[in-house]
Amino acid sequence: MKQPKAFILFLCLIFLPGCVYTAEPIFYNGAYYMVGDSACRNGRGINSTTIICYNEQGKSTGYRQAMTQQQLSMYMHQQQMQLAQQSMIQQQNIANQAIINQNNAILMQQANKNWRNINSNMGCGWGRQC
Repeated sequence: MKQPKAFILFLCLIFLPGCVYTAEPIFYNGAYYMVGDSACRNGRGINSTTIICYNEQGKSTGYRQAMTQQQLSMYMHQQQMQLAQQSMIQQQNIANQAIINQNNAILMQQANKNWRNINSNMGCGWGRQC
């Protein structure tokens, strides 16, 4: 009984990210608006600083004001910080993989050396000296 529950949980975890939307600044009518999340999949301008938001079903979900220059700058800064963090993680992963590859090469050399020693000693046995 536990296996089907685990499988269902696994499926939910796989498909859940596909249902999550993240807003991002969209330039419209001379200003930036945060659009794209589930509450504001689309928007329509109602004046020079306000849009009305619609969800995926096309239902009105409220209004959003144009972003201030400070909000836009903060968003851009956060995006740059995320990219820097991802780059650092990627560099760490590359370095870790290089260490793993080096250790694997050392292990293979040791295994080959041990295998040669075993093969060369195969002639030795009961009563024979090598």
